[in-house]
Amino acid sequence: MHFDYLRAFCVVVRAKSITKAAKELHLSQPALSQQINSLENKFRTKLLERSNRGVTVTRTGAKVYQYGMRMLSIMEALEQEIRNIQEPGSLRVSIAASPIPGNYLMPIKMLYFISDHPRLRYSLVIKPVEEVIDSVVDRTTNLGIVSGPISPQTMNRLSSEQIALYLLGHDEIVAICGKGSPWSQEKYQVADLRALPIIVPNQQSGTRIAIEHCIQDTNMSLDKLNIVMEMDNSIAVTSAVKAGAGIGLIPRLAANDPGIEILDLPGLSIPLPFYLLVSIKLSNNPLVKKLIAFLETGFLTMDIRGTAK
Repeated sequence: MHFDYLRAFCVVVRAKSITKAAKELHLSQPALSQQINSLENKFRTKLLERSNRGVTVTRTGAKVYQYGMRMLSIMEALEQEIRNIQEPGSLRVSIAASPIPGNYLMPIKMLYFISDHPRLRYSLVIKPVEEVIDSVVDRTTNLGIVSGPISPQTMNRLSSEQIALYLLGHDEIVAICGKGSPWSQEKYQVADLRALPIIVPNQQSGTRIAIEHCIQDTNMSLDKLNIVMEMDNSIAVTSAVKAGAGIGLIPRLAANDPGIEILDLPGLSIPLPFYLLVSIKLSNNPLVKKLIAFLETGFLTMDIRGTAK
């Protein structure tokens, strides 16, 4: 199968238009249509439904897109590893991170690391925790940075796939409210969470996993809390809290908005660990070793040398 045809098909699916995809790929529309037809002949099924409003992917087309994106990512990773072997003095690293470390820590940490290692080039993408783990296992990403507890099943999977796991440090989950809200400057106990209107991140986030894990340890299941909203991320939780919707549970790292305050809530103890995932083989690369050591030391600080404060 021609990889260029598969790549073209994936672009069409994303663009939802043959015309837009052809412009992006610098192809004529007839040439692009011929590539799609070749794929449909290969799989003996219709992959796209065409109409005046554009194209929609069929059920089988959705599967081809799902696996096609994976195959293209694997090919890109293979090409990158070959370049790294051919140019050992230079290294390109792809990093996938879950939202909290990806948004609040990695851009600054990598800026500082690059200042000492200018030949390193890297890309950083933000993904849900499970997608970060999958991408490292599939070798479509070199390094993964995630927050939240790692389940025993995931630990076993990483071990069997020869993925090394490094604990980088811990943040903590805090309760926040809007300044001037009814909950502002009040003191609560953990048991009060049953009655208070609570806003939490969605179930795919490491923050949510950490909250569920620790709430269960206090013999208070999450379904017994008065959860009024589940938001996509900590930024959305903060926005809802500022609007007076309730009390949010987010990492301390994300609790930096001047419109909120951290509640005094004795007994609330929810650690949020950060982990680095990397294949054991890649972890032996000299520059990757230096990057791992840099991130292991003072990961939660903004110090230029990564040293703990």
